[in-house]
Amino acid sequence: MQTFLTITLLWLLIGSSWAAGLASSHVVDEYDVLSQSDIDALQQQIDSLAADHGLDVVIVITDQVAGKSSRDFADDYYDNNGYGIGPEASGLLMLVNMAEREVWISTTGEAIDIFTDQRIDTINDSVVEHLADGAFHAAAQTFLNQVDVYARQGVPAGQYREPETPPEPVSFWGKLLQMALYWPIFVAALIVSAVSTIAISAGHRVMPKTSASAYQPPSGFTITSVQDRFLRETTNRVKIASSSSSGGSSTGGRSTTHSSSSGRTHGGGGKKF
Repeated sequence: MQTFLTITLLWLLIGSSWAAGLASSHVVDEYDVLSQSDIDALQQQIDSLAADHGLDVVIVITDQVAGKSSRDFADDYYDNNGYGIGPEASGLLMLVNMAEREVWISTTGEAIDIFTDQRIDTINDSVVEHLADGAFHAAAQTFLNQVDVYARQGVPAGQYREPETPPEPVSFWGKLLQMALYWPIFVAALIVSAVSTIAISAGHRVMPKTSASAYQPPSGFTITSVQDRFLRETTNRVKIASSSSSGGSSTGGRSTTHSSSSGRTHGGGGKKF
């Protein structure tokens, strides 16, 4: 009996250590672009973010996404590997998808409210500049630095969540109804086109043949000299303000959300590089 209890305790210790080790691997470099010293430095910075802000932060660099989109892979990786702090599993994961050359940031729990759509766009813009040059460590550092900045600022004023609403599929009868509504327009356009073509063709057939002399006046014509005189120049200048690509203030407080395969709510956004 004592031997059985000893073996059971050992298995529990091994299992808990393995789970803790799985969740503590917050820098996953499957593409082999970071040195061990880079990974250690990034992990240390991630530990500080967790202690200061109560957010779990993960970085994954890979080209193996199991046929999933960047969003689905990032959400599932976070959910299935035990990441998250607190009852809402608060935190965020940055996926660098080398198969699609895309970066995606997935947010969970309190991170959804802190990292709005606009803030995620800003982070992605900064990260992509480094990824386009192959500077993976600089991209990861930039990501962590901006996470720290926005986490210190907290939830922005006017922030709100807006669930993503996928388009509803159109049924077979719905498609038939659409065809019934639009076919008269197509028929009318076809009739108008046919009538116009027939009318133009008939007009060409009855046009009498006329020689060039019919358009020449009886007295002939004389070419006189023509001179243009440039008097003055007037130039008007109008300043056109350029629009910003940051998304505008109207979306500054919105955090668009969706559900992952596990049913957990996530926010996020991505960009190609």
